[in-house]
Amino acid sequence: MLTVNDLMTVRPCTVGPDTPLRYVIRFMKGEGCRQLPVVDRGKLVGIISVTDFLDCFAEAEAERALVGT
Repeated sequence: MLTVNDLMTVRPCTVGPDTPLRYVIRFMKGEGCRQLPVVDRGKLVGIISVTDFLDCFAEAEAERALVGT
């Protein structure tokens, strides 16, 4: 039986909570990754994903549409 340990990335690329989003987007696009762990002082504090960016974009577009009406 396979376990998570068999498939996981041992030393994944990470970003910090203060990393500019433009850098994260460029990095994820260049590396072809869909998620990045967010680490602060060696501790996992979250995960940023492509879906997070899409949600943010969709929310901004919805707000823009309301202002434009």
